[in-house]
Amino acid sequence: MQREHMASIVAGRILQLVDNVSELSGGIGANGKLLRKAQVHSVYGVQVAFPHAEPVMEMQNRQVAMSEYGAGLIDPMTYYETAGYENGSDIKQRLIEESVRNLPAVREKIETLVAQQMGLIDDDNADAAMQQIQQRQQAMAPQVPGVNGTGAPAAPDLNAALTPDTFNPERIDLA
Repeated sequence: MQREHMASIVAGRILQLVDNVSELSGGIGANGKLLRKAQVHSVYGVQVAFPHAEPVMEMQNRQVAMSEYGAGLIDPMTYYETAGYENGSDIKQRLIEESVRNLPAVREKIETLVAQQMGLIDDDNADAAMQQIQQRQQAMAPQVPGVNGTGAPAAPDLNAALTPDTFNPERIDLA
């Protein structure tokens, strides 16, 4: 807040100097931008704002938004707004596009097209290349217990000791 106030005062004083000092009548500039006397019109009121002036508070707000989103308290668009992203709908669209690109059938098609563009697939090796691409896609598929033909793992005993050296007290029968 104090930096914004000081920057506003300095900016107003610069406008006054450009407007009143004859040596600056041609203008004053920085970084390729030029301010001329004709642009000032004797108006010296300036309000400077630094939207990201508090990095610690900004980070804390982002963390709160992330935890709220993770808990299901806010929707993705609200998270993007709170976290400071300007184009949440574009981000959402790109995430959807990426998930589509990662589908095994789409990935296989992309790899086939890229291999053809590189000139690596011709009539002689097309079948072998397709087989290898399909095998690699199957190998890259996530292994979900009970879904991909793998049996569900046995549930671990929650009452078992973590190590053999762990103290195991006698159980009390309350029944």
